[in-house]
Amino acid sequence: MTWHVAPENDYRGVRQLSPGPPPKVAVVIPVYNRIELLANTLSALAAQTYESFEVVVGDDGSEEDPGTAVAAVAGRIDVKLVRQEHRGYGAGRARNLGASHTDADVLVFIDADCIPDPELVARHADWHRHADNLVVIGSRHHLDTTDVDRDDLVAGAAALRDRVAAEQDADAALVPDDFRRVFYRRTAGLRLGDEAFRSLVSSNFSIRRDGFLEVGGFAEDFGRWGGEDTELGWRLFNAGFFFVPENEAIIYHQTQQDEGDSPDWRQKARAANDGIIQAKIPHRFYRKSERGYIYESPKVSWIVTPTVPERAAELWHQLLKQSFTDFEVFFMGGDELVDRLGETLAGDPRLRVTPPGNDQFADALRAAQGEYVALLHGWASLDHRLLGRAVRRLDANPRSSIVRSGYQIVTGDGNTVYLYDEAVHDLDAEWGELPVFALTRRREWAKVAPAGGSPSDLWEGVVTLSDVKAVRDGMVALPASSPRDQLPDEFPAITGERTLFVEDLTKGGVKRKATALARFATAKAQRKPYRAIGLTSGAAQSLPTRQADEQKPGVSYIGWLGRKNFGDEIMLQAIQELLPAARVGYEAPGAKLLLLGGGTLINRLTYLEALRRHDSPRVERVVFGAGVADPDYWGLTEPVDQWIDFLDSCSYVGVRGPRSKAILREWGYVGDLEIMGDPGLSVRPTGSVVVDDGLVVISPAFTEGELWGESDERVFAAMSDLVESLLRSGRRVAYLSCHPGDDRFIMDIMRRSGSVDSHYVAAYADHEAGLELLSQAAVVVAERLHAAVIAAAGGTPFVAIEYRPKIRDFARSVDQDDLVVRSDEVTAGRLMELVEQATFGDHAELLHHAVENYRSRQRRVAGELMEILQK
Repeated sequence: MTWHVAPENDYRGVRQLSPGPPPKVAVVIPVYNRIELLANTLSALAAQTYESFEVVVGDDGSEEDPGTAVAAVAGRIDVKLVRQEHRGYGAGRARNLGASHTDADVLVFIDADCIPDPELVARHADWHRHADNLVVIGSRHHLDTTDVDRDDLVAGAAALRDRVAAEQDADAALVPDDFRRVFYRRTAGLRLGDEAFRSLVSSNFSIRRDGFLEVGGFAEDFGRWGGEDTELGWRLFNAGFFFVPENEAIIYHQTQQDEGDSPDWRQKARAANDGIIQAKIPHRFYRKSERGYIYESPKVSWIVTPTVPERAAELWHQLLKQSFTDFEVFFMGGDELVDRLGETLAGDPRLRVTPPGNDQFADALRAAQGEYVALLHGWASLDHRLLGRAVRRLDANPRSSIVRSGYQIVTGDGNTVYLYDEAVHDLDAEWGELPVFALTRRREWAKVAPAGGSPSDLWEGVVTLSDVKAVRDGMVALPASSPRDQLPDEFPAITGERTLFVEDLTKGGVKRKATALARFATAKAQRKPYRAIGLTSGAAQSLPTRQADEQKPGVSYIGWLGRKNFGDEIMLQAIQELLPAARVGYEAPGAKLLLLGGGTLINRLTYLEALRRHDSPRVERVVFGAGVADPDYWGLTEPVDQWIDFLDSCSYVGVRGPRSKAILREWGYVGDLEIMGDPGLSVRPTGSVVVDDGLVVISPAFTEGELWGESDERVFAAMSDLVESLLRSGRRVAYLSCHPGDDRFIMDIMRRSGSVDSHYVAAYADHEAGLELLSQAAVVVAERLHAAVIAAAGGTPFVAIEYRPKIRDFARSVDQDDLVVRSDEVTAGRLMELVEQATFGDHAELLHHAVENYRSRQRRVAGELMEILQK
């Protein structure tokens, strides 16, 4: 068996696996009436380029006779017809029936009304030569084939692929013409996230027959059309299968006999199955809330290992008190107390006792049905909120696979120590092979299980595939002694107190960690709560205003926020003004759009993670004026391929300047890409502004040495000398602070230059005053990027000190790059030359032309985004 293992649904390594021999294939076709369409489908199978295949037609008790269509092609292909009694909707039963009448290696499922492309079977079969855990998803295109000659289908001369290519966009290739066209783009071709299973459409997919049978085939209790393919996809996904889109494996859905009274009949029919789908698929896309029901398939499977017999009943009651109760629980059996608990609660489907055996943990994993597996040590005690918080954390991070919690060590005298981060991992090692608590995706266990090994081996394999998140509160309590020591007579309950205890922790090797534990706990206690940043707080809005705002479509804005930075906040303001009919903010519940906003966000170490937290295939995504951190200065701080994946998933990519665009092209991004300017360019001061021809505004930046030349002092000295020269020439000087960290250096420049009485504006505290000052100036000398950006927005020429490459990137975007000097080359004399050049050249005209072009471009894109939001 060749088993592919990789993070998420990343199938890219499959082709590197050594191929096996060409598999024998069975094409399975369910049919119920519509025999003319079936005849077209069978005729096209005679034109397949792949040789080793057979066809099995599973008849769901048709009133018409499919035997005539089968007989017509019997001399050309290896085909058999099997029948079942019609008992209402039975497509799933008919597919299972067909699969049971073949010994082929690979099953290719298509529908009776779907004409296969001549390459269909070959394209499916080739993937399955490389790995056994693949679900290959073919492409579907809808065509009226009334005018197609059946003899042309037999000869492979119908040219349906050419017709499809002529009817769709050139860049769409052969991607399905259904919901998957957008779905594939947003998931990087199914590779990212936890929803690849939704791509399985029963009219065109393939799988190894053994794998199909192992998961039980199609569910046969769907009494109406719609959803049984998705449900099968869900089980396969959680069994460790990888879903591979193969757009060259095409079927052409014949539309001339489509049923239904309205174009959306399929959606209405599928909606009728919402109940059964929610019962079987716990994924948040289908099961929106817990509701207190006991579902057929739970959201979480607890595995209590090791099970401590004398605590089993107590732990069961703790689990029942969890605020989130959509779960099942596995205790390890073999002890009288545990077995008796299982017998007592035999009527509760949530309690499972794993029989004694060589590997009870592996047995429990195989029997688990939950989307998530929660590992729990039998000596742990739980805060009642633990599971709910952990589930929400993992649901909110579809590209992560593990959620951990902090631990409480409760000592005999009532003191409590809280463990976080590495201390949690250290303590796990004291307690056994597996974590004391971890919420994980069951899919990851299924990926590593075929390799075998001990529970700790499997856990290590899961960790290597996973991005880990944490529930920061210490919501799992343990005694101070590990199972290797004598356990206390009385087990402590979970505590809500925040006592720090760092002395006399002698049990379980904890004493040596006492100092570290105190540091972790103290850091947590000192953390400030996160505050989402917006222009207007909810508290300041009237109730009608808040209610009206809640009716607007949401936009999740990803950008630098919460740092009292004038530029960051003004960019958010600009985008909010460009999208007045939307709710734009860092946290926008129910957001339909993920917007990577202004700022130098790409290749800046943190923003891939921020995007992952907000990402979903149901959310459109755009890049709106972001900059790329230049590798010539920063190096590569994030994986380039992950950024390319994100950019490929976007419906629009617009960057700040020409250098940002060039870097993305150098990285290999080939999608549509334009320079749209900095979002701050769309901001205008309110009211009329009178320009003061003698006023020069100075805006320094304290960078803590993170600039070309690594010397803030050099820049401040040059600015101080510049101010002296400006004052001697009869000009007036004002200072603009974009960040509180810049204030002390503005004061220093004032003292050095003798300009302590000059006008000063803290733009980070008063945006409007900052806009007004920058618009009044004749010239702005800006080290801070957004002092230059907002000056440009107000029509004011600027001289820019390039402390990092983003400054020149912006200046080039507005045709002002001749007014830029690098921070390691700056002198007062050079700055004075540039001030004169900016004042008396044609820079104002060039600047006005560039800014108006970008404003027009930004308005155009904003209009397109509003159309997306209003769909």
